[in-house]
Amino acid sequence: MLGIGFLGTRISGLFRLPHSVLLVLVGMVGGAVLHRLYGGLPAGFDQTFPDLVLYVLLPPLIFESAYHLNLGDLRRDAGPILALAVVALLASCAVVGAGLHVTIGMDLASALLFGALISATDPVAVVALFKEIGAPRRLATLVEGESLLNDGIAIVVFRVLLSGGSSGNPAMQFLEVACGGVGVGLVFVLGLSRLLRWTNPSATAQLGLTVAAAYGSFIVADHYGGVSGVISTMVVGLYLGERARLELNREALHSMHVLWEFLSLCANTLIFLAVGLSMRLDLLSQGIPWLLPTLLVVMVARAVSVWVTLWPLNRIRVWQPIGLAYQSVLIWGGLRGGLALALVFILPPTVAHRQLFLVLASGVVLFTLLVNAMTTAPLLKRLGLTALTQQETSLYQESLNEVLERVVAELATATRRGLFSSQLISELQEHAQQILQGDGETSGVFHLQRFLLYEQEAYNEHVEDGILSPSAYLTLSRSVADRLALVSKGIDALLAYRFDMPLSASHRGRNRAEMAALTLALEQRLHLDLGLRRADARVGADPVTRPLREGWLAASCALLEDFYRMFPHLGIAVQAEYLAHRLDVS
Repeated sequence: MLGIGFLGTRISGLFRLPHSVLLVLVGMVGGAVLHRLYGGLPAGFDQTFPDLVLYVLLPPLIFESAYHLNLGDLRRDAGPILALAVVALLASCAVVGAGLHVTIGMDLASALLFGALISATDPVAVVALFKEIGAPRRLATLVEGESLLNDGIAIVVFRVLLSGGSSGNPAMQFLEVACGGVGVGLVFVLGLSRLLRWTNPSATAQLGLTVAAAYGSFIVADHYGGVSGVISTMVVGLYLGERARLELNREALHSMHVLWEFLSLCANTLIFLAVGLSMRLDLLSQGIPWLLPTLLVVMVARAVSVWVTLWPLNRIRVWQPIGLAYQSVLIWGGLRGGLALALVFILPPTVAHRQLFLVLASGVVLFTLLVNAMTTAPLLKRLGLTALTQQETSLYQESLNEVLERVVAELATATRRGLFSSQLISELQEHAQQILQGDGETSGVFHLQRFLLYEQEAYNEHVEDGILSPSAYLTLSRSVADRLALVSKGIDALLAYRFDMPLSASHRGRNRAEMAALTLALEQRLHLDLGLRRADARVGADPVTRPLREGWLAASCALLEDFYRMFPHLGIAVQAEYLAHRLDVS
């Protein structure tokens, strides 16, 4: 099955199919062959599949998604994401329950239970599509953030409804399971941080610990603690994604992407092939009278839950409003996946409508994967969400222009050695310059963004080399992020920016705490100066941003001078360390 999945990454590209959709189709063909030759799937598949999904395949998917989510983007849209993951899921569950009760006459308790298991979204196919066609970053964050959280919420709601509230107040039970998952995750975070520092010399050990933490946090929370394993693993993934550069050595840090992309591919392959294998086309055909109204109810529930959730958030304007175009993609891109089928298989045989649940869940999953996933790209293009803005187009042209200049310089060197025709190179350069023309304002924004990224790169290398402490690194990185956020507001906003590095005259180095504070203050100032000078040297001449960069360099020198003036008794040691750092960088 894994071999089929790995080959499928290439085959899906050839046929222009989402990888997950191809796997479901292959699984359906395989399931049909097994039913024809052997009368069905291997014995015990129904009992094995849910545990396989929950305890083997779900943890790496949750961890990988959380690790790669940008925590800054998540914070900026925390309100809408939480609302979609909790409020919209509960609203969808209620609408599906009421809808099935009215349309096909299912009893309300069973209908709500089905609403809980079918309401969680699976973004795997849609997020992969976003990366392929270049959907807006905020839209991808909303889709992935919602699905990451609502998996855990859906499992909690499902278990509360399955128990019928027999273990206490359903609302309190919901809060206990969710908050308990956060608590278990935080405990694992504390332990993992210490173990990663202890195993710092070994990249293999550190990578292994991340895998152990992803699985361990899920199993301890879900199996032993009776709380949300999804939320627990999500907490560990978010923490490590934010602090990987501070917790992992260089080799482990650079290997994390490959390791977790591989594990995620393995898990997705097995889940979607198993989803296809579990599809019974004969049962689906028999269930058409119930399946068509169920599909309509689920789609309406998704639309209603998204609109009802986001409308008041857009009205209060605490967060950036989410327009109708984004809402349309959130509604249509709300795919269902292996979790829905796994929850059906978890149901005890005594639960009423269990077989009908399997037919309905299979039909909804199949429809969303084959119809919604295949039509999301045209929807994005129709809504204009794949087109670059004017500023993005200009910045893209500036980037190409810089690449072209470097390429032409290399070709010119080769031409002087007689390897290429000088006329050909001249024509190429003239033609490219006619195509790639950026205005002065856009050029300034481009060089400014590049300057800030070079500055951040310097801090990244310093912390990886062990010459910059985590505390100083976090302060300097926040400064870069703040200035990057101001770039869109123009040069005036950046000219008004002030580096927040206050000094306390009471810190005279008389005790360990005061000396630690002085050391951190000095370290921040030294590396700020080093990072700014290194970035300035790499950007080179740019008249538009030169005054701003000179102002930042003057501010970094002033911060160092203030330190020397306030603590003259440390002058010789300060100057020696400053020169050592400057020589090391140069």
